[in-house]
Amino acid sequence: MKKKNVLFITLDNVRYDFLSKGNSWLKKDNFDDFIEESCQFMNHYVNIPFTPISVFSMFYGTNQVTDIKPLRIARYLVGDTAPNFFKRQGYATKAIVPALVLRRDMGLNFFLQSEFDSYDDFFETEVGNSEQKEFLLGLNKSKNRFINLLNYKLNQDKVKECFPELPVQMGDVTTQKVISFIEENKGTNWFLWVHYFDAHVASPLQKYMVKKHNKSFEDTHGYFVPPEFLYMYDKSDKAKDEYIKSNITENETLADKAKKYAGCVSYLDELFGQIINYLKDNGLYDNTVIILTSDHGTPLGKYGHESKVTNVYDCTVKVPLFVKVDGAKKEIDGLTTHDDLLPIMKGAYQKGDPSSKGPKKRDEIYFESPAGFSKAGDVKMYGMC
Repeated sequence: MKKKNVLFITLDNVRYDFLSKGNSWLKKDNFDDFIEESCQFMNHYVNIPFTPISVFSMFYGTNQVTDIKPLRIARYLVGDTAPNFFKRQGYATKAIVPALVLRRDMGLNFFLQSEFDSYDDFFETEVGNSEQKEFLLGLNKSKNRFINLLNYKLNQDKVKECFPELPVQMGDVTTQKVISFIEENKGTNWFLWVHYFDAHVASPLQKYMVKKHNKSFEDTHGYFVPPEFLYMYDKSDKAKDEYIKSNITENETLADKAKKYAGCVSYLDELFGQIINYLKDNGLYDNTVIILTSDHGTPLGKYGHESKVTNVYDCTVKVPLFVKVDGAKKEIDGLTTHDDLLPIMKGAYQKGDPSSKGPKKRDEIYFESPAGFSKAGDVKMYGMC
């Protein structure tokens, strides 16, 4: 059997309902075509809607709600992970992570970066080379992750000096890096994780956006996609207005934010289409397992909440999960979480069926808001489904 490449895409802050078929007013043709060819996990959740914790669940098969701390630490140190699993199959592995919270010098990300052959957390305005970037990308020279961890610790001061001042990397540059990596590895099999941050909110990035696009950028919510995407779907649209009013918020300011957010999702759709078209044009699409999910959702004003850190409603903890492999198309109704992703990936890779090696059968899922992680004084919420 011919080995398949694996492309694992995580979209930061993307709600499950904004990738569903129901939003006919939202331009997402590439996502819709992909979903039509994929297995859909209808009830997929994150235990804590906070990027670093959500990502650790994806790769380490653990969560911060129900797993006791010693078990979590053991999994970080010696547990199996997706990049290590594919390394054992002889695959080249790479991560492209244009989000500050996933940089190797933040939190426990030095564990995560040591799992990959190359961990690209160098934020750029265009694809290029530099001594600093070459140093960062060369830190994982050993096949032994413990040696890579030691290498990281011994060079920690130099690591901090190497990072540029940019707070994030735009999706168009990330997409260039994805295509460059696939082009460079046509002669081998690969596992690639790419994270897109473009549907998030980050007001301090407005000056960067003005510089990037050489035009005024007046958006109090701070989304950082090309300005034309923020406003191209802002014209009156009855279906869109009714959906937002009925399912998200009646507050005019927050409704305007939700419409801009829809433009961000459309921008991600365009970037996703560029990758899909490249794979098809180069005869790689049919031989690539593609997994598409999100690290958490966003309330956008639903139930009176603007931030993910204060709630555990569906809009925040329910996320999309689609897996394209061998033309398998079915809806999987069981409850799943991000710590099921490793068996899901193995099932897609080994059996052509993402549900063949799991996921675990669950009767319930526990949730916890990330209040306290990002803002002192926030009150935690807990939930169960």
